[in-house]
Parts: sequence; structure tokens; C-alpha cells
Amino acid sequence: MLVNFPNKLLKFLFLKKFLEKKKTTFLILHNNGSNYLSKIFKKKYIEIVDYTNEINLYVLFFIIFKKKTLFNYLFYYIKIYDPKYVISCIDNNETFYLLKKFYKNKKFIFIQTGHRRKGQFPFKYKKKFLSADLNMVFGKNLHNFYMQKINTKVISIGSFKNNFYDLQKNENCNKILHISQYRKKLDKDIVYRTKGRFLNYSQWIKNEIKILKILNKFCIENKKKLYISSSYNNEPTEYLFFKTYLKKNFILLNRSEKSISYNKLRSASIIITMDSTLGYEAIAQGKKVIFFSRFNNKEFYFKWPNSKKKRDFFYSNKISYNEFIKIYKFVDNLSDKDWKNKIQNKINDIIIYDKNNKIFREAFLNLGCDNNYFKN
Repeated sequence: MLVNFPNKLLKFLFLKKFLEKKKTTFLILHNNGSNYLSKIFKKKYIEIVDYTNEINLYVLFFIIFKKKTLFNYLFYYIKIYDPKYVISCIDNNETFYLLKKFYKNKKFIFIQTGHRRKGQFPFKYKKKFLSADLNMVFGKNLHNFYMQKINTKVISIGSFKNNFYDLQKNENCNKILHISQYRKKLDKDIVYRTKGRFLNYSQWIKNEIKILKILNKFCIENKKKLYISSSYNNEPTEYLFFKTYLKKNFILLNRSEKSISYNKLRSASIIITMDSTLGYEAIAQGKKVIFFSRFNNKEFYFKWPNSKKKRDFFYSNKISYNEFIKIYKFVDNLSDKDWKNKIQNKINDIIIYDKNNKIFREAFLNLGCDNNYFKN
């Protein structure tokens, strides 16, 4: 992965960092998830390498006559800041895994924060070149997949972000909620590769549109309003996208810092999604969630990479009105207690829920992390 530093230097002129050499305990690669890591560790021990938004000119000086690659930038960032722990909430960036062999005395930990598929790991290097001390994943369903690609130990912690929230505290739980996976400005972009095919956004979103039409028909026939958990905060193109297929029979719940996506799940009686991470996080906490496969191949089946069934009482790879009605009625008629009893053994391998991230904390203690680095 190449980084065009000269262009970034101009683009982010007012975000540049003039820093002298200093040591840190936790070096976080990329700002994704850094706000959650700051809930665990004391801020004074953390340094964030926000390489997509700013450039550390002190570090840049060391690679001024070298290739301007992300690897070189991070290599010298680690050398200068000398952290004990290198952490990232991006677990599918191959460059990160190349660094460990050069810093064997430092602990490299990578945290899964999104639902994963095979095509999201387009690694070019063989396993012998890729290393980490620990990968923290949603569930043991993915343990072998990570260990086949990376020299690492793997443990299940559930969703690191989801573990900070409790979705059960709600008195009025009666909404049908669809989780938006709309993305703006992607009409002709290649968004995924599967089985040697490159898929553009129109192909990617095709079955989601099909689901929206089914939901619209169902809600009109049953005099219900469909709630949409948005991908953006007040994004006009997202509203117009849903208006095209749902007309006026929907309420778009906008995303903001004060009303993050997790909070919207509390008031939902049933959640419908294709394969959103938020859907997996909701079902881990016992919410009623219905899944439909985005494409009819195993990589997109529920429970990949150990998919054995194309259909169960809460998911299907077949998208039709009759299939939806069949699943919806069954799920809706289950009491919350019966739902949780039926679903538990279905999802334990896929994603767990570890309230307040107790497993995460214990893992760092086992890696020699001092208790003083943690917030209370």
C-alpha cells in the first residue's frame, strides 16, 4: 500500500504534527476504533498514527530519501516512539503484519471490528512473512481462517465496540428496523472481488434494493412504518436512495455522535439486514435479527467460513416475499426468552458478547500490561 506523502502534506497542511522523539506505551495504527481504545487505556499512554488525515513531520524526516510507503512510515514511527504495544482496529491491512518481524520485542495486537469475508483479505505475502502476537476476533468460527494467513494467536472477544453497550435496556420495543448499508459516491466503483469477479456498487446493492421493496410491501400491507438505521448523518443522497424504493413509508434515523447506531437498536423489535456488522452485534446481545445473503455463494452465507446451511429460522440465501414472510412470522411469534434459547447455540461460534470487554483486559494483562495503564 503506497502513501502519496507529498500530496497529503499539501492536503492536510493544517493537520500536520510537529513532534519530537518521545516514547509511548500504546501505538495505535490508524484512528479507526481509537476512541474506544481510549475508553480502556489512559490517554497519556496512547499515541495514534492517524496516517489518513495527518503526517508526523518528524517521522517523515527519516524517510525523506526512502520510498514513501506506508510500511516505511510505520516502521520509523515505531522506531521513534518505541511503544510496548502496537495495536490496530484494522485487522486486514497486510502492511501491519509485515512489521512484527522487525520488532520482535514489541507486542502486536489486531482487533476485528467489522464482519469479515474472504475477499477482504487480499494478501499477497505468504504466511511466513506475516506475524502478530494476538488477533482478537468476534468468535471461534474465524480462528482457523486467521491462523491460515498469519502467524498469530487468536482469541474470541466478540465485537470490541459492541461490548461497551447494553442493548437490552428499553421499555418500548416495537419497531421494525432495517440497517442501511448504503454508500455514497460508489456508483461505478469496484467494491468487491469474489470468485475472480469484480463487483461494482450497482451489483453489490442489487439484492438490498430487492429487500427494500419486500419490506415496503410488507409494511404497507400491515400498516407499519419502516425505520432505517442510517449509514450517515443527514446525507441527502442516502435519504433520496430510500425514498426511491420506500416512497414516504419510512423514517430515517440519522447517525450522529449523540445518537450512534447502537442506540437505535434498543427500540427495535425485529432487525433486518443483509450482512452488516451492526446486525451481528445486535444478535450477539439477544436482539431479534433476520439476515439475507447478499449473493448466492458460500462466502456470503451466514456463518461463513463454516457455512453448512443455506437457510435457518432466522436467515436465508433466498430473497423473496414469501421467504421473508415465513421467517418474519416465525421470529415475531417467538418470545424473547424462546428466541434467546434458540439462537444461542447458533451464534456462539460467530460472535460473542463480553460486556465491558473483560476478556480484552485480561488478554492485555496476560501480555504483561501494567494495571496502571488501564482506566478504572
